[in-house]
Amino acid sequence: MLIESPPTVQLSVWVNSLKAVTSQRLRHEFLDWRGADGKAVLWCAVGRG
Repeated sequence: MLIESPPTVQLSVWVNSLKAVTSQRLRHEFLDWRGADGKAVLWCAVGRG
């Protein structure tokens, strides 16, 4: 991803904002991804063999 911004914008702040917006949109789009306690459940199991 290539972004262009003024030098006053901190990259870490921009990335955190992007992550927050992405998370909100995913939770809104996939409302049925709720655990037993009502919290969103997004996980990936990785096995070693």
